[in-house]
Amino acid sequence: MLEQTHLPGSADAHTGAVRADSHLLELPRHGATQSLTDRELTLLYALMVRGRTGTLPDGAGRIDPAPLVELATAAGIVIPLADNARRLGMVALAEGCALERQRQRFIGRERWNTAREAASRIALETGRLPVALGALAATCHVHEDPADRLRHRITLLVPHADSAEARRLVSDLAGVEIVSRALPGIGRRSSEAAIWLRASPPRAGGWRLPAIEDLFLLECLDFSRSQSAERLGILSDLLMMTWRPRLHWETVLHRADAWRTRAATYDAIDALRHSVGARIPLTYVSRLRPTWWDRFSAAIG
Repeated sequence: MLEQTHLPGSADAHTGAVRADSHLLELPRHGATQSLTDRELTLLYALMVRGRTGTLPDGAGRIDPAPLVELATAAGIVIPLADNARRLGMVALAEGCALERQRQRFIGRERWNTAREAASRIALETGRLPVALGALAATCHVHEDPADRLRHRITLLVPHADSAEARRLVSDLAGVEIVSRALPGIGRRSSEAAIWLRASPPRAGGWRLPAIEDLFLLECLDFSRSQSAERLGILSDLLMMTWRPRLHWETVLHRADAWRTRAATYDAIDALRHSVGARIPLTYVSRLRPTWWDRFSAAIG
């Protein structure tokens, strides 16, 4: 795990001085809305998880790297893209990722430190550790180095009684979201309580983690609600979760029913199977598939 980082040339947050690494901490100004061609998407899917190479499209080495780097940067997966490109000798793509890879490392460390600070404040004042959700929880479950992935918002789950105080405590920390329900609008109170009961003991970062099946379902729900780059980052996390032997598919199916999230779960699993070739037991895929799915798919084209 990453320890608190004090970067050379960094100024105290209260002095207003310019940091020596400010050029690395600034997010890219461009968006991630440019549509990729099928060949570009196939290449991105093939290289978006470190150490894994999926099916490469014909002429992969001749594909313009710029749109791939743009989308991978926004999704927070530029580091595995760069490492895989270098490993495969795809020089243009590896060089195109170089600056954004360096930027991601700095941003990842900064976000990790911010998460540690937020959790520490909450635990100190309320006496209870928060539960990490979203990208922070996925980062802890599947990435050896949090700086490889952690980039965007940090979501911490706290009891409803502590939520107002927790929000006040972290109000000066950019990108930290405090929630008091993991399943807003859809989950039963018993399901919410069970997420807390199943959460892990305290982690080194200062928070607890949801059980991997709970996180998988929550990330499937986020996938169904997200767009563009954020979906790509979540898809990468979900794919890596499917490789974990402790992910129990019967439990995933049972909780998807209990939480009433079968459609969202199937949507993500369908994308995992057809976009990145995830190997998910077909018996569970068929049991998760809603009876109305084909009609719905045909209606939206």
